Order: sequence, then structure tokens, then C-alpha cells
Amino acid sequence: MRWQLLYSRGFMACIFLMSFGLSMVYAESAFDAEIPVDDEGNVPFRFVHKAMGTDFVFDIYMREGDVGYDDLAPLAEEAFELVDALEQEISSWIKTSDTSQINAFGAEEPVPVRPGVYELLEFSRNIHRETDGIFDITVGPLIELWKIPLSEGTVPDAKELTKVLNRVDMNKVKLDPDGKKVSFAVEGMRISFGGIGKGLALDRAAEYLIKEGVKSALLSGGNSSMVGIGAPPGKEFWNIGIHNPYNDEPSLETVRLRNQALSTSACYHHLAGVTGEPCGIFDPRTGQTATDLLSATVVAQTGMQTDALSTSFYVMGIDEVAKYCKTHPEVSAILVPNPDDGKPKPVYINMDK
Repeated sequence: MRWQLLYSRGFMACIFLMSFGLSMVYAESAFDAEIPVDDEGNVPFRFVHKAMGTDFVFDIYMREGDVGYDDLAPLAEEAFELVDALEQEISSWIKTSDTSQINAFGAEEPVPVRPGVYELLEFSRNIHRETDGIFDITVGPLIELWKIPLSEGTVPDAKELTKVLNRVDMNKVKLDPDGKKVSFAVEGMRISFGGIGKGLALDRAAEYLIKEGVKSALLSGGNSSMVGIGAPPGKEFWNIGIHNPYNDEPSLETVRLRNQALSTSACYHHLAGVTGEPCGIFDPRTGQTATDLLSATVVAQTGMQTDALSTSFYVMGIDEVAKYCKTHPEVSAILVPNPDDGKPKPVYINMDK
């Protein structure tokens, strides 16, 4: 079995999910937090599965009529299979995926893709337009160009950067809605769904679990994205703590989720001791790294949406995010500007403090 049970009914445990900006908490403290227990002493079953280069962790409470592990294990396995199926379709590391086929042949001829992949491309184009080009699934060549400079603390050659930027622009991805085909306007382009793949995987898993009667579960992908189904028994919300990189306090803020998704994009360059030190989150319009924020957390209805917007909001900054959220009231955000005094001060948008 590729998934595994980490804890079972009646076993109290503590959770630390702090990598890449999130710590999951079920009490006031982000540390040593107990898993919620319902009136009958039940705790969720946890299932873990490796996919998309990370761990998917599903905490699922029993449904009415369930008696234990054997009732939930088949559901978790099926949900993980949906994650695997999506990875086969969109991973650029799998040669037979639609993404790899587009990257290999898209500059030569239109490439037919599965309907689900085409819908994902349309979603990506819409978010690209809504964010004025900041969310861009063609950013791969730019990331490749910055690899060595980032490791050496330098910047890319200006002429090379200009050349690469010619191959980065979602507007140069041609979509044929009738034939469900995709092509590139420029040679050397490539796409990657790394910025939204985990969120979409969580959405598909959550949709299946809800269909099977699950009313309370917390699904996470890589600790940077989560989808909450309902709330823990006897509680109103799942409480998610936003990690404080300075460790002055357990968490910067606690976000409440109920039938919502949450994603965080973070680059804690202050931890290296250099204000404004470059990190690997880019503005694809200029080719430069973003350094104004420590983190951007987004709450919305789907994991795919929060995944895409958390990275975009990190680059956009406070004023532009406020404008976006004003026209999208269903989207909330917590932005943490880079502090000069080592004391992060979160900014709340469409969200009560």
C-alpha cells in the first residue's frame, strides 16, 4: 500500500505542520496542540501518501455508522488514486503526461489534451488575466535561468534575462476550444502546473470524500495548501495557524476554515540575515524576484484557486491584492510585509482580525 495510517481512534497526538509557512493548530498554541476529540472520544484517522513530490496528509473523522479504520481506509485509497491520476495527466516529470506532450511538441503543432487538462489551462489563463500577468504557468524558463544566480547570491545576465522573458507569457499559449488543442507561439516555451496542481488534487479528493458521506476532514498537500471539509465534530471550524518565521510567538495568526481552502506562499529570506535577499518567487513580467513580503496566505472556495492566488498575491503586494479582493469578495488574504524590526505585522484583507 502506498498510503499509511499514522494514528487511529483513541490515540491523542500532537501535530506540527510548519514547513513552507503553515502550522496546523487545534488550540490557542501552535505547539503541542491536541487533535480535537468529539463527545465520544473519537479522533480522526490519518492517511499519508507521497505524490507530486510531497506528502498528502488526510485527517478524516468517521461518518455516522462507521466503526473504525476499515470503513475509511478504502475511501482514503480511492482519494489518493485520484491524486495519482491527476499527476499522470499534468506532471512535467512524466513523459506521457499531457503537459510533457505540450512542452515537447507545442511549438511544432497543436497538441490534443484531455478535457480536464484543457479546463485547467483555461483556468490558468483566466487567473493570468485577473492578476495582470503575474500568475503564469509558462514561468519555467525563468526559474531555470535563476537557479545558479540564486544559489550564488547573484543575478542573471541582463541579455539572457531578456531572451528568456520572450519565452514566458501565458498569452503566447494558444488554446483551441473546439479541438481541445494547445500550442505555443514561440519556440522554447514550456508550461508547468506546479503552482496549482496540489490544490486541484486536494479539490478532487475532497469532492470524492464528500460524495462518500465524509462530513469532517482536513486534507493537506505539501503543508502549503489545505482543504477543510466541514469542521471537527463539536467545533465550528478548523483552526490553521500561520507560521511565524521569527519564532517570537507560536503563530502570527489563526485562520478558521469550514468548507474552504487555504494556501500560503512564503519566502523567509530574512532568516538568512539579509533584508531583501532574493528568493525563488518571481514576477514573470519583469523576471525579477519578489522581496516585499514574507508570506501571502489566501482563503477561498477551492484549493486550485488558493494555490494560484497565494503565489500571485506574494508578488502583487498589499495595494494590488486589496484591489483584487474588492472585486472578488469570496477571496480573503493575510499578507505579511517584510519588517525592518524583525516583528511581522500581518495585513488582513476581506478578513476580520
